[in-house]
Amino acid sequence: MSRIFWDTHLFIYLIAGKSSLAQQVEVLRKKMRARGHQLLAWTLILGQVVVKPLQIGELKLSSVFRRS
Repeated sequence: MSRIFWDTHLFIYLIAGKSSLAQQVEVLRKKMRARGHQLLAWTLILGQVVVKPLQIGELKLSSVFRRS
């Protein structure tokens, strides 16, 4: 088992899920889980992922990121 840290952008692709990159990140996540790897993230990522949705008034998307 490995501990793998993800960058903010990978979480955005995974949670927002609106591009072909989202599909690639989901495949990567599934492979990691199948191999028993542990996905880790910095607490700072939460602050980073909610900034843009709040700036553009997407309160629902901001809420989705907070719950994920």
